[in-house]
Amino acid sequence: KQGILLLLGALMPSVANILTISHVLPAPVDGLDLSPFGFLLLAMVMYYNIRREGFLTLMPIARSTIVDRIKDGVLVMDDRQRLVDFNPAARELFSLPGAALRAGTPINDLVPELSAMTSVGGDSDQEVELERGADRIYLSVQRTGLRDHRGVVRGQIYVLRDITGLKQTEDDLRNQLEQNER
Repeated sequence: KQGILLLLGALMPSVANILTISHVLPAPVDGLDLSPFGFLLLAMVMYYNIRREGFLTLMPIARSTIVDRIKDGVLVMDDRQRLVDFNPAARELFSLPGAALRAGTPINDLVPELSAMTSVGGDSDQEVELERGADRIYLSVQRTGLRDHRGVVRGQIYVLRDITGLKQTEDDLRNQLEQNER
């Protein structure tokens, strides 16, 4: 919706200018330059898009200092569960064969194991096991909704922590305990 509003708003000055140049307007307004009115309509559409639709609100200023430096992978999804943004840690996490981070990629294509999380309302935590060829990694995933000023969910943030080493240690301890019991 935001993109359509942006495109429609951008077309307004051009349409006004074409109407002026082509002289298709009725006699009382023929010869009147409508281009400034097109820009006025563009400004009104952009104001609506920014204030009512939340355009430009998903990217806070602190992103570059916090999200880029966090050790956990961060995926930002829109309201259709498509990838909008990610941090360097997520890029490193998904440098496995068969995984590629690209804007617009649905979360189910990227991490199908998270499909159960997308249907659950509200915030949630889950552990996920991923198999990528011969590699097996375990992730602790925290999902949080991105809400606008009216409380409407406009997207999701997934924070992915690699807990593969922790799971391996857990298995080693479990095996050691079984061996001690024997």
